[in-house]
Amino acid sequence: YEKNTGFFMKKILLIIVLLLIGATLSGQQYYEEDKEKNALYLIIQPTDMGVGLRYDRIIDDKFGAYGSFSGGEYYLEDGGYVRNHYKLSFGGMMTAKSFFPDTYLSAGLTFHNYGKSYFPNQPPKRTLSPMSFELGVSTVLGGVSVGFRMDVPKWESSIDVGFTF
Repeated sequence: YEKNTGFFMKKILLIIVLLLIGATLSGQQYYEEDKEKNALYLIIQPTDMGVGLRYDRIIDDKFGAYGSFSGGEYYLEDGGYVRNHYKLSFGGMMTAKSFFPDTYLSAGLTFHNYGKSYFPNQPPKRTLSPMSFELGVSTVLGGVSVGFRMDVPKWESSIDVGFTF
């Protein structure tokens, strides 16, 4: 329990900082043409119990871009672990309005940094690869944005929940 206390305290501090940033951004005033072209998300990654932030910017009526940063730690059933897993993602978004209103499909590159690790059994090489790609989908429901992304080669998911402004 003691070895995990510092990690969980870091997560709590990160969540507080993210909420403060969100509250600050939501209080700012924007011109009418800029409304709802931005989205800020809190990221939850079930695979490594990671948390982070994602930002979307809609460029025009068809395309957008996003970036995200998250951090977490893996604790495996066989006693293995990876400490300080950081993930940075950048990608593009394309509207799916012809199928679903306010829905975007996304694809991007992911960059991983792994800290200290221990594996009783050697994992596949792609597991610790520093670079990968992800596919995703996001939608806006009355000012609330919800997204799901999957790093396909690593089979790591990200659940994104945020707001538009």
